[in-house]
Amino acid sequence: MTFQKTSIALAVLALSSTIPFAAEAAPTVSITAPTANQNVSGVLQGSACAVTGTNIARVRFYFDTTLMSTDDAAPWQCNIDTRQFPNGRHRIRVVAYDSAGAANDTSVYFYVQNGTATPPPPTNQPPTVSFKVPKNGQLVSGTLNDSTCEALATDDKGVKQVQFFLGSTALGTEFGAPYTCGVDTKKFANGTHTLKAVATDTNGASTTSQISINIQNLVANTPPTVALTAPGAGASLSGTAVGYGANASDPGGSVAKVEFYLAPSTQTAGALAPFATKTSAPYSGTLDTIKVANGSYTLMAVATDNLGAAATTQRPVTVSNTVPPPAPTPVAAADILTRASADMPFAQQSGYTAQVINTYTSASAIPESGIRGSALPDGDTLRFGKAADPTNSALKALAFQVTSTDPTTSGGKRTELSVAPNIEHNKVYWIAFSVYVHDWGTLGANDLALFGAQLHQGNNQLKVGGPAFGLYTKQNGRYFRVRGRYSEAATPSESNARNVEFTDYPMPFGRWTDFVLRFKENTSGNGLLQVWMDGVQIADYQGSLGYNTGHKDYIKFGYYNWSLSTMSSTPRKVLMRSPTIVADPTGSTYKQEQLRALVNADAP
Repeated sequence: MTFQKTSIALAVLALSSTIPFAAEAAPTVSITAPTANQNVSGVLQGSACAVTGTNIARVRFYFDTTLMSTDDAAPWQCNIDTRQFPNGRHRIRVVAYDSAGAANDTSVYFYVQNGTATPPPPTNQPPTVSFKVPKNGQLVSGTLNDSTCEALATDDKGVKQVQFFLGSTALGTEFGAPYTCGVDTKKFANGTHTLKAVATDTNGASTTSQISINIQNLVANTPPTVALTAPGAGASLSGTAVGYGANASDPGGSVAKVEFYLAPSTQTAGALAPFATKTSAPYSGTLDTIKVANGSYTLMAVATDNLGAAATTQRPVTVSNTVPPPAPTPVAAADILTRASADMPFAQQSGYTAQVINTYTSASAIPESGIRGSALPDGDTLRFGKAADPTNSALKALAFQVTSTDPTTSGGKRTELSVAPNIEHNKVYWIAFSVYVHDWGTLGANDLALFGAQLHQGNNQLKVGGPAFGLYTKQNGRYFRVRGRYSEAATPSESNARNVEFTDYPMPFGRWTDFVLRFKENTSGNGLLQVWMDGVQIADYQGSLGYNTGHKDYIKFGYYNWSLSTMSSTPRKVLMRSPTIVADPTGSTYKQEQLRALVNADAP
């Protein structure tokens, strides 16, 4: 399917053919004496009455309107007895001729003073000038000439000349009425220009009149070129953010817009509306195909240039969306063992203790303003409490913060929530939380930490070298990995415990990241540990997990750095949404989607 666009011609003035500018005299001439407004007396002769110039063959001298003398050879001088004329203001006018008879003239006003004082010269009023045609803002094309470009100029002492300009380009000078100009507007770009007329009187005073004209000349216009870049021909499209794009250019102008159409095979071009219009590069975006019925379509891009010419390209595509699955079944409230929340006052919460700067505060006793310490470089004193969600200031999140100068808490620098022991061996549990880690920069190679969540063995006197599992920072703090640990010995110890390591992933700095963990502790090879990050599984382990301690184990949430000698001074800040522990009654009651939905129920 294609489109056809019809150019609409601009209505412009019909202007007549070019008429040459008024001829300017070949010789040049100027009066060296007397000078303007000079007082003179007696006889003017020699250098007291002289002219200079180029290409002069003969000079005539006039006193007012009376021809006084003619000089046929240089130096060009006159001989005038001013006593023959009354005192007062007079004019010497000089007309110079070249050998072909072409003439140019100039004049000067002065005062004759023979025996009495000469009154001061009157103030000279500048001339008036205005355009007769064209009118201000008028649309013009072709050639402006005597009938389409004329200025009116007057002066009480006489108009010497009128000069014309289009922008900064001189168009010519007129020395007598009618004051007209001529210009081929096709030599100038289409658009708005300034037309000026500068009138100068015989005493040198000048006035400028200017108007705007809109030049619009019809030119041969080559249509633009356009090519689709995405999606590919025959592509099957689905989802809410399908990328589309096109390249467009115009050889003689510019691309005004590129319109994108998705036309069903039964759709007529005339009834079609674009789903997107781009007025500048890049000509691209995303399309929500969920809003479009499944079926065969023609994807089209129509590029239009600044003069209205258009070009079209198209290719077949198919929209094929599956019906979205139903929302996950909510997690049963009876199966939620522990849930910490920034949306509820601490006084109304229970089931965990805050371990912060060597203090141990039960949930209900945590001040609503938070637990605070010394000021950090940014002035913040909060170590644990509630902070604004960086992606939605209307929401709050739990804030965990620690720095190297804080007191040691349980053998390390930590800000954690320690949940009451409730994890039993051979039962399936879920942990879910969303975490936002502020970028702490590049740390030292031995500056290691646990963040997010860990499963701690319940016998705190037993030294086994680490939690049953946790999220560990790696590679100078820029990466992390999931690590599990177990001992199959009847009496576990650090020497008989083993690690299970998983792939390193970049730390998700500066964004909310969902984590869901499913696990079962068992030291006979029947344990499990599965971890999902933003819905993508990053760990899947079957085998022994945890330790035989005879105690229930417990979960911790937050941040813990045990490398006291190498922890840098950089403060660490971690935000969390709704850290939650869920028991799975059958071992397969829930799926990770349900846990993720539970954590994000109040997310933006």
